Amino acid sequence: MDFIAGAQSEREELIRWRNSKDLPERDKDVLLKIQLVGYDEPMYSIGYWNGSYFSNTLGHHGEVIGWRPIYENE
Repeated sequence: MDFIAGAQSEREELIRWRNSKDLPERDKDVLLKIQLVGYDEPMYSIGYWNGSYFSNTLGHHGEVIGWRPIYENE
């Protein structure tokens, strides 16, 4: 049972959206959750924190409302 509880806890941490005010490591790609102006549903984009703002493929027509790290096999 401890293994299952540990695995569930690890999964929750991996899929948790971080607050956009808790900034990721600079210049490291992350998955962004963006609320675009004029849209009800959020959109998703790969982007990064460059030190003063999030850069992403959707441009500056919305607000980053969350982010998640991108975990890669190493």
